[in-house]
Amino acid sequence: MAKILSVTERTVYRQIEKLKTEGKIERVGSDKSGYWKILP
Repeated sequence: MAKILSVTERTVYRQIEKLKTEGKIERVGSDKSGYWKILP
């Protein structure tokens, strides 16, 4: 994802954390086989 967006991996992790704290995404399933669900 970082390579596609031309940003660092740290930026991707930081933005995911921001989306989680804002309640816009949630993790469904395990870390290995789960996925991110976008909330309305």
